[in-house]
Amino acid sequence: MQTPGNPVLPLDILARVDGFVGAIAHRRFWLCLVALLVFVIAYNGLGVMPHEPYRLTAENPFERVQAHRENTFQESPLLPLVAYFSRLTSPFSFNALCLATIILAYVSYAVQARKGMGSAGALLLVCLLATHPVTLVLLSWLGAPDCITFLLTVFLLFLRSPAAIGVISLLGAFNHPMMLLIAPAVLLLRSLSREDEIGYLHLAASGIGLVLGSLAVWGFLELNHIDTYSRLDFLMSRTLASWIRHNLSNLPMALFSLHNLVWCALVACTVLFFRRNRSYFCLLLVTQVVMYGVTFFNLDTTRVFTLLAWAPAFHCLQYSLHLSGESHETEQGAQLRGVLLVLAAIGLVKPNYYVWDGTIYGPSFNDFYFPILDRLRGLLQ
Repeated sequence: MQTPGNPVLPLDILARVDGFVGAIAHRRFWLCLVALLVFVIAYNGLGVMPHEPYRLTAENPFERVQAHRENTFQESPLLPLVAYFSRLTSPFSFNALCLATIILAYVSYAVQARKGMGSAGALLLVCLLATHPVTLVLLSWLGAPDCITFLLTVFLLFLRSPAAIGVISLLGAFNHPMMLLIAPAVLLLRSLSREDEIGYLHLAASGIGLVLGSLAVWGFLELNHIDTYSRLDFLMSRTLASWIRHNLSNLPMALFSLHNLVWCALVACTVLFFRRNRSYFCLLLVTQVVMYGVTFFNLDTTRVFTLLAWAPAFHCLQYSLHLSGESHETEQGAQLRGVLLVLAAIGLVKPNYYVWDGTIYGPSFNDFYFPILDRLRGLLQ
């Protein structure tokens, strides 16, 4: 506590800011959440995946679709099947389905995080998630199965039932092979954190679900005689030298785009709490390296890494807030939340970008607003 004549330190200021924001979050949690989501969408705009391969597949997911010569997208059948059976296959309805899934994922994350760490902690984490590149990717590439991957990953961060984890893993593998990496990484981190009593039974249930989901994809494609161009075929179509050149292009900005300012939060958490659980933070580092190793052989650098690695990163933030909030470290907890709050505030208003095929792209601001302005101009003429 500050005494008369002592200067107010920066960390003290951060703690006071944390207390002020926490009081607002406690009283107006849902209003703050809605305002945050509206702001993020308005600030970044919305974009649609080029050529709309998944929407075209949804019109008849039981036949080979000619949207691309390299047909990798039909190895992800869940989103097209959901849209097909719900009859949401028009450009507007299909992309609205994807946006609604993303919003549902954010609300689910907020609800579950609030149960574990209260309104202030949950709102802080949602703010950081809104600044993370995964949000920009999701909003810029509506029409991809990433929205379902994102939603299912949120469930993996919080569910405790082995049966539920097995079902989520099955659906995730049936939706996209990314889940084969996401599920083990998240569950192993949860196990090492010793918070949720995640053990061998949960890992076994997830493994069975991942195998069944992968077999379901294979069976679906075989049953409908759909030939695909596998991701392994795509990887082998380029030389190692070309992959190296691809990854060296705009390397510093590409690396920063993977977590953006959340890199700073991860470093802070690791420095503060590494000695408290060395195994956990070593595994966290391993997950990031493995995820980048997979990303190395993909053109959509930011998209692939963020979808794979955002959940391990945010579990680290959740776990660190839990550690800092223990009874003998409440002051440190307030200071850490203050630092995270500053990062979230800066992240919400700073320019955003992602990297695809070594090229830097901004949000879909123009593509979202210019058609609206053109339509308004036409109405006024």
